[in-house]
Amino acid sequence: MTQDPPLPRATRLQSIDIVRGLVMVLMCLDHVRDFYGDLNNTPEFLATTNPGLFATRWVTHFCAPAFVFLAGVSAYLAGARRTHAERTRFLVSRGLWLILLELTLVNFGWVLMAPLRVMIFQVIWVIGASFLALAALAYLPRPAHLVLGIACVAGQHALSLDSFTGSSSWPALFYGGVEFFQMQGPYAAASTVVINYSLLPWLGVMLLGYGLAPVFQREAAARRRTLLTLGIVGILLFVVVRACSGFGNIAEWSYATHAQTLGEAGRNSWWWHVIAFLNPSKYPPSLAFVLMTLGPTCLLLAWFDREPGFLGRRLLTFGRVPLLYYMAHLFVAHLGAGLLLRLEQGTWTFPLRAAFQGAYTEDMVHSLATVYLAWFACLAVLYPVCVVFGKWKRTGTSWVWSYL
Repeated sequence: MTQDPPLPRATRLQSIDIVRGLVMVLMCLDHVRDFYGDLNNTPEFLATTNPGLFATRWVTHFCAPAFVFLAGVSAYLAGARRTHAERTRFLVSRGLWLILLELTLVNFGWVLMAPLRVMIFQVIWVIGASFLALAALAYLPRPAHLVLGIACVAGQHALSLDSFTGSSSWPALFYGGVEFFQMQGPYAAASTVVINYSLLPWLGVMLLGYGLAPVFQREAAARRRTLLTLGIVGILLFVVVRACSGFGNIAEWSYATHAQTLGEAGRNSWWWHVIAFLNPSKYPPSLAFVLMTLGPTCLLLAWFDREPGFLGRRLLTFGRVPLLYYMAHLFVAHLGAGLLLRLEQGTWTFPLRAAFQGAYTEDMVHSLATVYLAWFACLAVLYPVCVVFGKWKRTGTSWVWSYL
């Protein structure tokens, strides 16, 4: 088997940054909904959601899988230009750096409370932890990364969620659903711990990106054909896995079960059955969820693998500075929500902080239309920041820029 040629040092595929930029834009919508919308109305809960709310949440489901998948792709392409020792050192240092950021600046951006009083383990932590694992696994042959990636994503269904929690919630860092608990420190007040992203399945997603990364080193036409094929196969496999119920679906799923649930809620229209079908488990991400999201991601990578137009150039601006954008959008969105409540109620109130303090009330909830207006406002604020920072990053020569 011939080995794919390495990318030249100056080559950077714009399609990866464009899709990453699209992911960042949609991610902002999801998080703005958290800050401005109703925290008590879960979009995935069929008994209380509505089509607009579910669609707003569903379109953002693509963010985390695409973000982690592309992190794996980028890790491979960056490692191809480094020695083994340099690659290992970069993955380890980058992984530790991301975990540190998650538990400090990122957590502070979410709740505007002192770091470590609230510890939320989300996508940045799981990318960092996956980099640490990848530092060891990168020495394996390339096919092994794909095998391990599939094993992590599909093999999780042979595990019991309950067996990982038991009397302690910390094992959910490795595998489990959402865990919310208090941790009493010996010298400080209790800290609230929230585990949203468990390592095992998300490491699988990163390994899939790392294993498929050589596709991006091929000639453009061959690259697009492969990505189109992967995208179509992924979507078809999702339909099969979801339709067959059972394996690949963590949350109990069958047409009969959801038909009964929807009927009891008086929701008999055909679109509610479509919503139920498009509602696989994200916490942890089931095989159905990964197929549903990575299939279209591959199609987008093929679609944007061309000279960028007006939209593509704007998305590039966001996609080239993902870490800065991620941290900045939390502060912009959260402070914006506080400012809006200040104008409405006369006091500074921050919804997520209020929720963790048990002070969240219905008068903090805004309509879905307000959520979308706030989303556009956040993007308008973030765009010039990303333009300026992107120029600094492209012209900077220090090794520090590779960590920002």
